[in-house]
Amino acid sequence: MRLSEGEERERALVLSNRLDTRHLDVNREPIIYNAIQARHQLLMALREFFRKKGIVEHAVPHLVAKTGACESHDRIFALDYYGQEAFLVQSCQLHQECFLPKFGTVYSVNESFRKEHFFSHNHLSESTLFESLSKGNTLEKELEFVEEMLSSVSNALIKSGESCFEYFGLENLETLTQRFGQISYAEALEICDKSGGDFTSEEDEKITREVGKPVFLTHHPASIKFFSTKRDGDRALSADLLLSLSGETMGITQTENNPETLERQFMESPLAPARAQYEWYFELHREYDFFQSGFGMGVERLLKFVCGLPSITLAVPFVRYNHHLNP
Repeated sequence: MRLSEGEERERALVLSNRLDTRHLDVNREPIIYNAIQARHQLLMALREFFRKKGIVEHAVPHLVAKTGACESHDRIFALDYYGQEAFLVQSCQLHQECFLPKFGTVYSVNESFRKEHFFSHNHLSESTLFESLSKGNTLEKELEFVEEMLSSVSNALIKSGESCFEYFGLENLETLTQRFGQISYAEALEICDKSGGDFTSEEDEKITREVGKPVFLTHHPASIKFFSTKRDGDRALSADLLLSLSGETMGITQTENNPETLERQFMESPLAPARAQYEWYFELHREYDFFQSGFGMGVERLLKFVCGLPSITLAVPFVRYNHHLNP
């Protein structure tokens, strides 16, 4: 891979921290303009995969009530909306569920906003989220769908012959065409020699090294997952896709469909004080009896892996993170 070469990688690390000159660097730095081209090709290939399956892309709101939050609801950006408190969306999952009774499977490409208070080569305050839901899919079926999607998209990009992928190398794309691994949350705890909690970026990397390929980490404790995630006892029907370099690149869940269970799980969550804002969501599930599984995928994290980028700040032209705003 091009960026494994010493001088090129050092140059990439310098550029990853030089954020104030991006308005110039998008034109003069090969790493950045090739990453922009690779992002374009990646999103086109993803959309083409869904087009061939007849799956509809839909629009989502970026200004939301608390219903646009996810597990990191404590890091949601607030703003004034005609005298009401509103927020910048983190995930469109709940709005996306509205389409399922009629459309079955849908997807969206939207911006996600999270107030990150720390530096990381894997985190942004504004990122692109590729989200999809499939009515009637179990978690197992959704994992199969995800693997098929990434394999198909990667094969298409390899065959495209685009110069941007030649620049970065094809090794990581080829990795995504092979079968993924799968381990449980409990097994991952053993690998990291810890007793509980979320995994750090360093621990994600340790897990992927141990498995030796992209890996689904499944069945997290229900207590750390969003209220709508279906439970199996004290475990959530959930998975994260871990990739080397990028860590948690995708979150995948099967959701609860019983209205009473949904409401109980909501009232046990930290979002309970905002119950009135969720009435439309509970009404949806009282009106329609359906369940689904789906995923939210960080486009920049996937691009970081595909291109072997040392920092996620190279996967987006204009970086929003850790208080950086201009240009």
